Amino acid sequence: MFFDYFNKKGQFYNTFALLSLFESKYQLQLRDEVYLMICQELENWPITYGLRFLLTTLKRATSPFTFTRLREIIWKEKVESSKYKIDVFAEPSRMAIDKLQMVLKDVKWEEDGIPKFELTSNTDAFQRAASYVIIPSSVEDKLSQSTESFNPDQEWQRILESPDKSQKLESLRQLSLEFIKRGQMYNVYVLARFCRGSYPELEVFADYESYEIMLSQLLDDPTRKLGSDELRIIKILYHSSSKLSFWEDRALIAKIKKKLRDEDLSFDGWELDSEEMKWMDDAILDLRWKTKSPEFELKNNTKEFQRLAMLFCPGAGSGSS
Repeated sequence: MFFDYFNKKGQFYNTFALLSLFESKYQLQLRDEVYLMICQELENWPITYGLRFLLTTLKRATSPFTFTRLREIIWKEKVESSKYKIDVFAEPSRMAIDKLQMVLKDVKWEEDGIPKFELTSNTDAFQRAASYVIIPSSVEDKLSQSTESFNPDQEWQRILESPDKSQKLESLRQLSLEFIKRGQMYNVYVLARFCRGSYPELEVFADYESYEIMLSQLLDDPTRKLGSDELRIIKILYHSSSKLSFWEDRALIAKIKKKLRDEDLSFDGWELDSEEMKWMDDAILDLRWKTKSPEFELKNNTKEFQRLAMLFCPGAGSGSS
């Protein structure tokens, strides 16, 4: 069956588009059956923002009987074993609901009804919406080069040339982790901003996963102490992504407060002081590439970019390797 084939390949956007075609052209009512198939297949995929968003979509777009109490227990057990213990069945944020409506509206083939299974053959609106229901490959992608000869420009080109959208997102995650490992979190932040306007199929990385990656490294790296610089970064990340549902997760906030207590730092809320507000305003204006392609080498960027990068990521002054 087509639906099963697309689900196993992680091409859930084709499942949505095909279902829409069957409903509109042939008046076939398959939604509950198809959504249940997706839910069952997702047990084989890792916990990511894309998976949580997809479950939110299924929950809100189908009838209640599709989700039995047993299935909720199975999913909650899986999620509670993951890093943030986020409840995928909790009410989504306003932004998530807006993106859900975009997916249901735009992940449809054009009016001629001719299926276009290759993602890049569809409109930009289709690709942008589809990015929210693509889950990075469950097979860990390795950088094409050893870390000693790490060349981010080549890795970025490899990502752009990859025909597999799931693998493309996973490669982007691995590139981001390598930047953070090298003390270059600023490259993750700027790359997310770069993807947001130029590559619709990578929008979910720009809007969500980049923030989760950066936040995870600040909170879960046992070698990293959470000092005042890191707290400033977390507050900036919050103000850049405060509409995202993971900020509403009590376990995550408790983890932040505990880390701060361990380092004898106080947490008085998310408000920015005047210095932090100026830094954020400057970052929005100048911590971005003004070229047609990324410039990952810190020293090749403007002096203002370099100054902001060093404030954003402690240790960033070491530049690229």
